[in-house]
Amino acid sequence: MDDDRSRTLDFAEFKKGMHDFGVDLEPDEIKELFYLIDKDKSGTIDFDEFLVKLRPPLSQARRKLILAAFHKLDRTGNNLRSRNLQMRRRLKTDHVISPTCIFGKTTS
Repeated sequence: MDDDRSRTLDFAEFKKGMHDFGVDLEPDEIKELFYLIDKDKSGTIDFDEFLVKLRPPLSQARRKLILAAFHKLDRTGNNLRSRNLQMRRRLKTDHVISPTCIFGKTTS
């Protein structure tokens, strides 16, 4: 779908993608869907906007599990992201960094 590899979809790419995947909608329905997904009204759909509309809402049980995991990782109780996530973002990696490495006890 992302023909120009911009990591976003403009309307033409979205419309072509809907056609390529066999989604049979009227032109005005495709336009309405595009603008529904384009939450920030930038004229393009980024990956996060696309996923938000595709994923089902979190169940109460899953929400509780996520909150419990977050609170377990939030050692300081300040409700901020863990240092591991911040470090991964800085390093632009999806690899999990060992807490012992983050706190200088070992190297990666």
